[in-house]
Amino acid sequence: MKKYRVLFFNFLKELIREKIFFSLLLLATIFIISTLILNEMVIGEKAKATKDLAFSILNLFLLFYVLFVFITMLKREIQEKSVYFLLTRSVSRLQYLLIFFSAHFFMLLTGMAFIAMLTQLLLLLHKQFFLFSLGQAIFFNLLEGAILLTAALLFCMLTSTQLAMFLTLFFYYAAHAIQNAVKIVTIEKNPVLAVFLKIFYFLLPDLELYNQTAAISYQLPMVFSGYLLSFLYAFCWSGLLFFISNRLFNRLEL
Repeated sequence: MKKYRVLFFNFLKELIREKIFFSLLLLATIFIISTLILNEMVIGEKAKATKDLAFSILNLFLLFYVLFVFITMLKREIQEKSVYFLLTRSVSRLQYLLIFFSAHFFMLLTGMAFIAMLTQLLLLLHKQFFLFSLGQAIFFNLLEGAILLTAALLFCMLTSTQLAMFLTLFFYYAAHAIQNAVKIVTIEKNPVLAVFLKIFYFLLPDLELYNQTAAISYQLPMVFSGYLLSFLYAFCWSGLLFFISNRLFNRLEL
């Protein structure tokens, strides 16, 4: 157990040294603080700009983290043969991937928690407590993040760094758009394209399921079963993608 804990903290130390991680947090900070000016231009609720932008920043932070931190670091570990050194120290490939994934998931949570706390501090200027809603947003973003991280993991096992980034970005937007695309094509009555998109729909997770911005923003009630089903859906998809990635990683020559 000790060696796993040491490896986990080694990954965290490497992540802390990543300038891009703190650059993302700096950009998020600048954008959130800029809402102090935008709020003065908004008619009605003064804190609306801060709330809306916070949700967007959480989502963009997730996407950019996966693209520029997770993929870059994993491909560097493989290319520089750092993985081989670790695997010779009685750590299996499965354990390596699990610890690597856990470290990045933890840093993703840390970054989102920072953004949420900063947002809440600004909202206190308007005497509003929005932390629970921000916690809901983090929950859904983390579930989406688990799927996106494992998808990126899979692409890293198959392609180069640049192509893995492109495929992850395509996966992100396609998984968000596929449900609406199927509805539009069905309305337009194009049977051939509808069948093609429906097949594609079952091959991709529905990431739009985690886009709960409107419900959270207006503080609409959510039932417990909704949270549970969202978690199980993410668990199944990320588990499947992780399983495939691990099989490919076992066949990878280091």
